[in-house]
Amino acid sequence: MKYRFSRLCGVLYLMAFVHMTTSQISPIVVSTAMGDIMGERTPFAYQDQVVSVDTTVDIFRGIPYAKPPVGDLRFAKPQPMEPWLETYDATFFRPICWQIVENNITEEQSEDCLHLNVFSPDVQGSGYPVVVHIHGGGFIQGTGNSAYHDGRPMVSLGDVVYVTMNYRLNAFGFLSTGDPEMIGNYGLWDQSLSLKWIKENIEPFGGDPNNITIIGQSAGGASVGFHLIAEQSWNYFHRGILMSGNMMAPWGLETDSEKARSDAFLVGRLAGCEDATNSQELRDCLRQVEEERLIIAANAALATTTNVIPLVPTIDGEFITDDPRHLLEQEKFKMCDVMLGNTKDDGSLVAMRAYIELIPSPDPYSDYETFLDRVARFTYTYTNDVIVNSIAQQYLDWEDFDDPDTNYFYKYIELITDEAFHCTSEHTARAYAMSGNSVYRYYYTYRRPLSVSIPRWYGVGHGYDMPYVFGHFMNPRMNSTVPYSREEKQFSLQMMSYYTNFAKTGNPNVGNEVTFPWDRFTVPGLNILEEKPDFEAIPGARAEFNAFWNYYVLRLVTYSADLSEAEHQWREEFNRWKNDDLPAWRVDFQDYQDSDQCSP
Repeated sequence: MKYRFSRLCGVLYLMAFVHMTTSQISPIVVSTAMGDIMGERTPFAYQDQVVSVDTTVDIFRGIPYAKPPVGDLRFAKPQPMEPWLETYDATFFRPICWQIVENNITEEQSEDCLHLNVFSPDVQGSGYPVVVHIHGGGFIQGTGNSAYHDGRPMVSLGDVVYVTMNYRLNAFGFLSTGDPEMIGNYGLWDQSLSLKWIKENIEPFGGDPNNITIIGQSAGGASVGFHLIAEQSWNYFHRGILMSGNMMAPWGLETDSEKARSDAFLVGRLAGCEDATNSQELRDCLRQVEEERLIIAANAALATTTNVIPLVPTIDGEFITDDPRHLLEQEKFKMCDVMLGNTKDDGSLVAMRAYIELIPSPDPYSDYETFLDRVARFTYTYTNDVIVNSIAQQYLDWEDFDDPDTNYFYKYIELITDEAFHCTSEHTARAYAMSGNSVYRYYYTYRRPLSVSIPRWYGVGHGYDMPYVFGHFMNPRMNSTVPYSREEKQFSLQMMSYYTNFAKTGNPNVGNEVTFPWDRFTVPGLNILEEKPDFEAIPGARAEFNAFWNYYVLRLVTYSADLSEAEHQWREEFNRWKNDDLPAWRVDFQDYQDSDQCSP
């Protein structure tokens, strides 16, 4: 253990301090099967009234795990990196993968981006459990180089080796024509090759190749889910943590191969390949397109979509062999311990797209008709009038329905969080638990005053758990505008203990001390940990809504996909009642009240 908790209540520190003196950084070299790699032994210290740590972390940045995916390797599976003869300089980050062209991205972007970063407590040590973090970003942006994912707090407190990676994104990683010419999922193949590299080379960094946990949030969580159902990756890790994303997430997988193909040709036309008539011609043309022009074309294609973002993983028959729902039903997944969950308002991220015209408002307002329109256009389920109105029936507060000022915006956030995050996590957890695996499920509900720039309507939003899981309060690369309270720091320490304990043993309760026991998720039982400073067990959280999306809506889609003219007649009658009869009744009732008929 490289840390201690201060119990001297009378000792007050005016402020936390972190010192990272450049002159104290020293080079360190490890020898791997690929060749020698030089990194840096970096002092890491933090002290306040809650925690004190004074140690070093060995950091290796920008290690190549694959050949540069350029030329004929664009839109192809990654090729393993060949060994090198000279000592490789891993003291600085390499370029991030191409993703977007905006002024707020200051890092250099390149196709030559398939690198990983290793944070180790001590490369002279051995047997440290390994945590591999797959970054999120909707498969269209993000990087393992980010300060957000800096591994020093987790490494120094949890005694684990921590690894981040970069993988191809956007058009470079997920453009697919649905055939062998451009099959797609290149970013997932990158991740898998990275895991293979880690498995084969992590021991010289002090890591245990037989104790590797993969963790991801958002698209990273979906990626972890895909590796759980992709036999290609099974030999390279031993358990998984899926945060606000999983293999069932409807935003993370394009199941319509024709839609994926159409998106690919759209990108091609926008990139100047409008003459391509088949997949081979499209691929050959796009391989000649300059990198920045291709990413501009891809982002232009993204701007044309509604709920389902293009350029995400597809069912290719090789990496993802079938619909994840079918694979879970057939138990065709890696049998291992899993931890998974989501935040209370993950769906506010989707609301930003669905209600983009309202986002500048501090308190967005949606009337009923706009709400129904957004349900129809910005949910992930096949929708017809029957399904849309069934969703409304489930979520609306009917006591307020007659009030013309009722705001339905927050109901949209609630239902899209359930559909896209909470209920898919529940479905995955059930499949794993019923197959005899140890499952730990959470529901994150704590919101801190992050910044005046983040509106209150965002709620406990997407990614709000990340600062606590990764110890941002003691991360020298993160400068929070709102200081962390003592309670929040203790909360973060407990979160890091849960997650690193799970990485070590498959049980979040075993290892570093925790103050609240986290019970396994079982069926029946449905034990869930509510993650907040005062942890709480909440068995069966949102069970009614899980049943609605995971069972009722699925069956309703099946039975109502080919409705006859009766549907349209019903819709006309419903609209007549709502728009004509009900308002008329309100007028008559008001007239009745005003007439004072009940007076003696």
